[in-house]
Amino acid sequence: MELQTINYDDKAIVKTMQETVARGTTPAEFALFVQYCKATGLNPFKKEIWCIKANQGLQIMTGINGFWAIANASDSFDGAEVGLINASGEWVKTVPDNSFIGAWCRVYRKDRRIPMEGEALLADYAKGFGLWKTAPRIMIKKVAESIALRKAFPQELNGLYTREEMPAEYTPVETPAVEVVAEPVVVKDEQKKKASPIVGFKQITLKEDDLPDWDAKKPEAKPEPAKPAKKTPAVQAITTYYDVGGLEGDVKQKAIKYLVECLAEEIRPDIYQTKVKLKRLTSCIIPEEAALEFPNI
Repeated sequence: MELQTINYDDKAIVKTMQETVARGTTPAEFALFVQYCKATGLNPFKKEIWCIKANQGLQIMTGINGFWAIANASDSFDGAEVGLINASGEWVKTVPDNSFIGAWCRVYRKDRRIPMEGEALLADYAKGFGLWKTAPRIMIKKVAESIALRKAFPQELNGLYTREEMPAEYTPVETPAVEVVAEPVVVKDEQKKKASPIVGFKQITLKEDDLPDWDAKKPEAKPEPAKPAKKTPAVQAITTYYDVGGLEGDVKQKAIKYLVECLAEEIRPDIYQTKVKLKRLTSCIIPEEAALEFPNI
């Protein structure tokens, strides 16, 4: 089956790209991004390639699947090997526990005698949140694969980097969304002024006292005096991902019970998805760049 090509001359397609995978780009930067899409054959609507504006300027990025797609499309590609680096610094196939310090990858080409190698250490790349905390061996292997594939296919991949390789300043910046549980939460003007962008995320371990008693009966709210009608901002629904793997015992059970009551869906062990950003468990939220790794997004 022939893959559908993207018509970059279609104004509707261009507008969609500028509002999603190329937000904030100037006309010249957007034109550069489109040329990368055409040259690599990667599909921005499948999240195989996108770009991010940061302090240093424009950075074009892709997921590791985009790297493998380019390699597999080459007649010269002859397979690859991937493994972990143990505590002694040896390249091994796997490490059964969490004592590994990094990952390695060898990429073979039919037209070269020696394979191209990539090595990545956790000390250089691990960010300490999201999938870097819950699945570090998967994440560090992606970095090693990216390095080796870029060496093996420089003409196709030079200038492209995966999100796992990039520092924190290339993490997408989000502003806090209006949070809802069952009823809409109205954000007052004073609160809106105090809101600030969320630049990063740090996973913390909750204690029993940190979680409210969700089983306790809530006191009935007293009716407030009628106020003049105000124009309030619309409630924004946003798909959000929660990682409860760092919780233990009763705290974890209460957190799961709360997520289930809010109609959250468990998409993998200890990872839950909601259609809205919940009012509680904000410390368990997985940031956007980690959530993009889930296959169903």
